[in-house]
Amino acid sequence: MRDAYHEELDSIGDSLVEMARLVGSAIGRATTAILDSDLKLAESVIEADAKVDELQHDLEGRAIALLARQQPVATDLRIVVTSLRMSADLERSGDLAQHVAKLARLRFPERAVPSDLHATILEMGQLAQRLMAKAAEVIITKDVDLAMQLETDDDEMDLLHRTLFRHLIDDRWKHGIETAVDVTLLGRYYERFADHAVSVAKRVVYLVTGEHADDLQVDVQPPTGAEGA
Repeated sequence: MRDAYHEELDSIGDSLVEMARLVGSAIGRATTAILDSDLKLAESVIEADAKVDELQHDLEGRAIALLARQQPVATDLRIVVTSLRMSADLERSGDLAQHVAKLARLRFPERAVPSDLHATILEMGQLAQRLMAKAAEVIITKDVDLAMQLETDDDEMDLLHRTLFRHLIDDRWKHGIETAVDVTLLGRYYERFADHAVSVAKRVVYLVTGEHADDLQVDVQPPTGAEGA
């Protein structure tokens, strides 16, 4: 009975990894769709989000059943509760990839992203995909150090997000209000996608250590004046 119980716990972890890989692929394909005005690809991203939703609903059902039947404690309880929260982050990430694809569909056959911002959006999409791939690796390996790196990696996304806004408020902006709104939304979608990847990694830190990642970061800060020592 206990072997079956732990197999079920492992299967929940496997579902999280599958969700992370699906949403990582989705944001990459959605980025291609928005930049290339590829309607067929956009539609495939939109339709594929149903699989992510299905995985989340199935995971929730299994996790709740485990809580009811097994009444897990200590680390096992953390696994179940944290997995539920991670699945919500991953499901929302899938929605954000879908939003990018829906914007591509909305503007088809026109391109939603002006040529002078193509490279920035491409970089944001690639970075989002890398962050989610790293989050999937953290789920598999339970590597706390790797998990803690994601927040630093996310700083790059924040910089790219600010780059978009610098273009939008520049007096030389010539693409109109509608495109400005589209670019603003895209920037927000990618920025939030990255935040969810970071959140997944932080939850793994809590799962492994029993402490929140932000608290651990405070713990490792050098004492005042140590930087110049």
